[in-house]
Amino acid sequence: GELPQTVCTLIKSFKNSGSTHNYNNSAILEGPPGTGKTFLAKNIALHTGAIFLKKDCSEFQDRHVGETEKKLRNFFVEAKGFINKGHKVILFLDEFDTIASNRETTQYTWENSTINQILALIQEYRQEQNLIIIVATNLYNKLDPAARDRCLHIPIDFPNEKNCEQIFEFYLQDYNSDELKELLKELATIAADKKLSIRKLQDIVYEAIQHAERTNSLKVSEDTFKKYFYKKIENTRTKAK
Repeated sequence: GELPQTVCTLIKSFKNSGSTHNYNNSAILEGPPGTGKTFLAKNIALHTGAIFLKKDCSEFQDRHVGETEKKLRNFFVEAKGFINKGHKVILFLDEFDTIASNRETTQYTWENSTINQILALIQEYRQEQNLIIIVATNLYNKLDPAARDRCLHIPIDFPNEKNCEQIFEFYLQDYNSDELKELLKELATIAADKKLSIRKLQDIVYEAIQHAERTNSLKVSEDTFKKYFYKKIENTRTKAK
């Protein structure tokens, strides 16, 4: 779908953060796998000139008592180090549900300790200028209510027809996108219907460009683009079986 208004507001506030800091600096991106949650987080960093720090939450998990909480805190301390040097930072936690599931459904005390730690860190860094905490999950309803309350909720969906066309045109702007315009519009409709992820759309374009460069061509032809587009559709269909 369209870029959520909350994302636009977040970017604008972060760009202009100064002596006042009156916006929520933590957000939950919710959407199925492949909808581009990491891609969106990276682009927020790009648009705001921020350093992008990413961890999958499973990387924090440790069987030794207190180590998971220590790793979490160290990640936030790393971000703080960059902030102290004058940088803006996007701190991105993927698979957030692995460390922040509802405490009413947890089986072990260490799980609650982990949840308490991440909630405390989000609260501690809430007023930190030059920091946005972004977490991602496809299991929003399984998150602890306190985690949901602390963060902006930003649902993310697969790119729609207009988005697909814009992505194609953006990456092909130096490779004949004007002459491909009608074809890109046609294929964008199919891409949206097939729920192709942003990553798959990028792969199609990159493969078509690489083909053009291998053949010493400055342009991507209609035949070349269609070849790699339908190849990706077929691969997606095969993996789904």
